[in-house]
Amino acid sequence: MTPTLTSLFFAAGVAGWVYSQMARRTGSANPSSVFIMSGVAGVIAFIFFFTLLKYILHIG
Repeated sequence: MTPTLTSLFFAAGVAGWVYSQMARRTGSANPSSVFIMSGVAGVIAFIFFFTLLKYILHIG
């Protein structure tokens, strides 16, 4: 698999996990902020994993 696709899978998992944890903690009182927070976490995770796979481990 390419680093982009692998990073996308990891980012989706991180975003889903963050969403479930934050929704549980806040009780889904404000779902829009939970969506934004999980989206930001997903983007950060994508950048981190892509950098790790592409430039540090030289995969792809």
